[in-house]
Amino acid sequence: MNTLERLEEAEKLFHAALEREPQELDLFLSESCGGDSALRKEVESLLTSYYRDEEFLQSPAFKLSAAELADRALGQDEEASAVGKRVGTYRLVREIGRGGMGAVYLAVRDDGQYEQQVAVKLIKRGMDTDSILRRFRNERQILANLVHPNIARLLDGGTNSDGLPFLVMEYVEGQSIDAYADTHKLSTAERLKMFRIVCAAVQYAHQNRVIHRDIKPGNILVDREGTPKLLDFGIAKLLHSDLSTPITEATSAALRVLTPEYASPEQVLGEPVTTATDIYSLGVVLYELLTGHRPYRFEKRHPDEITKVVCHQEPEKPSIAISRVEEITLEGGTGLSTITPASVSEARESDPERLRRRLRGDLDNIVLMALRKEPRRRYASAEQFSEDIRRHLNGLPIAARKDTLFYRGVKFFKRNKGYAVYTLAVALICLLLGVFLALFTVRIKTRESIAVLPFVNSSDDPNMEYISDGFTDGLIDSLSRLPRLNVPGHNSVFRYKGRSIDPQSAGRDLRVETVLTGSVMTDGDNILVTIALFESGNNQSILSKQYRGKSSDIQTMQAEIEQDVSHRLGLLLGDEQQRQLQRRGTSNTEAYNFYLKGNYSWNKRTVESLYKAIEYFQKAIEIDPDYALAYSGLANSYSLLGAYRVLSPDQSFAKAKVAAKRALEINPTLPEGHTSLALIVWLYDWDWGGADSEFRRAIELNPNYPLAHHWYGLFLGEMGRFDEAVAEEKRALQLDPVSVPIIADLGRVYFFARRYDEALEQFMKAYGTGTNVGDFSVNFSDLYEQLGKMDALAMPDNINLQLKQAIAAGSIKTYWRNRLERYEQKPPNWANHYPEAEFLARLGENGRAIEQLNSAYEAHDHLMTQLKVNPAFDGLRSDPRFDELLRRMNLAD
Repeated sequence: MNTLERLEEAEKLFHAALEREPQELDLFLSESCGGDSALRKEVESLLTSYYRDEEFLQSPAFKLSAAELADRALGQDEEASAVGKRVGTYRLVREIGRGGMGAVYLAVRDDGQYEQQVAVKLIKRGMDTDSILRRFRNERQILANLVHPNIARLLDGGTNSDGLPFLVMEYVEGQSIDAYADTHKLSTAERLKMFRIVCAAVQYAHQNRVIHRDIKPGNILVDREGTPKLLDFGIAKLLHSDLSTPITEATSAALRVLTPEYASPEQVLGEPVTTATDIYSLGVVLYELLTGHRPYRFEKRHPDEITKVVCHQEPEKPSIAISRVEEITLEGGTGLSTITPASVSEARESDPERLRRRLRGDLDNIVLMALRKEPRRRYASAEQFSEDIRRHLNGLPIAARKDTLFYRGVKFFKRNKGYAVYTLAVALICLLLGVFLALFTVRIKTRESIAVLPFVNSSDDPNMEYISDGFTDGLIDSLSRLPRLNVPGHNSVFRYKGRSIDPQSAGRDLRVETVLTGSVMTDGDNILVTIALFESGNNQSILSKQYRGKSSDIQTMQAEIEQDVSHRLGLLLGDEQQRQLQRRGTSNTEAYNFYLKGNYSWNKRTVESLYKAIEYFQKAIEIDPDYALAYSGLANSYSLLGAYRVLSPDQSFAKAKVAAKRALEINPTLPEGHTSLALIVWLYDWDWGGADSEFRRAIELNPNYPLAHHWYGLFLGEMGRFDEAVAEEKRALQLDPVSVPIIADLGRVYFFARRYDEALEQFMKAYGTGTNVGDFSVNFSDLYEQLGKMDALAMPDNINLQLKQAIAAGSIKTYWRNRLERYEQKPPNWANHYPEAEFLARLGENGRAIEQLNSAYEAHDHLMTQLKVNPAFDGLRSDPRFDELLRRMNLAD
């Protein structure tokens, strides 16, 4: 057998050995290798490298790992760098981790939708065995179900062009929790508080029936903001999984990739794991956080030694362990470090004696209770573990006690059975009564506000994003109809799309009591939706649930989520509100699917996306001719193309009017339909009374519809009813508090009202978001001229470069002349008359300005609705011809 054949045979036996139980390995290698001791040595070297590499799937996805020992044993060179290549919708930027099975890369989204940094896990060719692929699918399914601010999220996944699977995860830039605590010299109390946050993440995973099984400092990263994140669920286990495709894994496979220093006795022995397994690992992490030492030391890491130490040796008390002088191997085997009492206490801003006193007693008992050999004698949950720490921090009695107290209690019970039984019975009754009252209190507690953050698309296909967005918009719409519930609108919450933000921060920004997060995973015709409802004040989860169904069940699933969330909020839709929601929808799955695509496109508000929205809404209507909401969406799409002046009024608003009227014929109580028609009656029919009536009807039907208040405020502003206009825009902002269009358009109303300082403030707020919204930037020029801020117009950072150059070359008049000449050089077009009239009016050429306004009137340009209030025409208001024009438009006072 030549060298190449030997290497190939060794690799083949290596993969076969991974599928064997530990006790079978010796016999398997003896039979497979025969008398070839060199071949056996090669396979054993690979297995040793594999076991000690902390394995690719479990190594922290955001830190450099050990070298590819297995590859070196086989004498293979490293694979060509994948940096710069595209995986799914992401481009790999640089390698940030490498292990025996593959590598982890920092990557960026590369499809132009939005900017986002992620971590991409890639399996290398040759390692795509059934066991590795099964663990990959396991990790992906588990992470898709976990949406928590302190758990790194799965964002995407799929198969690359080479046919190898990949995972796309939230990129967490930070340090392991122990390194962070030492670098920042956190005190014991600060370490305990941070550890409690980790306990909350583990508790959330357990509530979702997931056991992590590999909790260690390297799998808990702390970002720059000091927020810990739990990572790497590669060997996690689902409890009583009811997934359509069960996830199974031999116990030995999990044992081979665990980290012995943090493994529980039941893991080492290959016994069934429970949530108590994670409690044990948390205990080891806390031990290390408090003392700088691990509870156990291994000399050779031989399986027999590991079993003996973990299962039978009692750890030292933390207060004693800090006196130990110990030499440890640095992570990755890069060197040695000596830990002394002085170095440990210095990292905790203390001295050895003070630290010893701090740990002695309660903290000794708390840590050792988590590290008990018997799972049933540890804390019953991560929540109880965290609660005991809280009680210690607050100076209250803790639950953890020395064994001697427990045994005394047992003896007391045996001596006083009658008294003890009576006491326990009374205590049990009180406990049950307390639980009942607590549950009843939670049930009737009413929350008055909720933000629905954009649901994450966890599917392979980014084109499925319209479904996750559809769930988000649908829930915003239905929840906003609940009485006395404030729900921020689409524009406010969708600024968080693609961003990693914890619910508490989002709740604080949006000023809401609760925050709903979720993810949507599609697999063919199957859909899995996972939601989590959080209290904004304390970031505690108050609802966590999964919903499974087919693509035909989307509306049903959405209704179930709305019902569960509203019940938890203490609110329910009335019968009439339920009937209104049913009349808005469609029973046809295909029609609803096209509607979701149409709404997804409409929300992008670009010319191209509006044309796409029209196409989708029309398909929905073809399938279900009585789909009122689709007609309203079609009307709004045509109207925006008219408002953007892409299509002529007759090509846009006229078609929109037909669609809006049809929507109201089908459902006269549709708020969206009345809002759509109000916009058309305002901008196209120039029927001010009719527009006012339609807006009022829309708001009457749904007082919490931000778009109705927003557009109504603009309409009132153009009618010169400024106080009412400001009130409507402010009401819209209450409903959609950080909506850039509403912020900018409140500035437009102030501008029309000649409240220029307030207009400037609003424009600055909108401009500060970095989002381009309509033409509010142009109004900077108008506004600065009205204010006489010539210095502001010429500032180097002025957003209008052309204006800045004109000011530098001459005067504001030079700028307006330049703009006018540019329009005059364009081919004749109905859309040119109104802006030319503005420039002429500013230049004092009143006669020509009136002529252009008459032409705009004849062309039915919707900008003519601003005639009454636009400050650009203030120089024309004494002209009888201008008064005549106002009378013809029914805008005269």
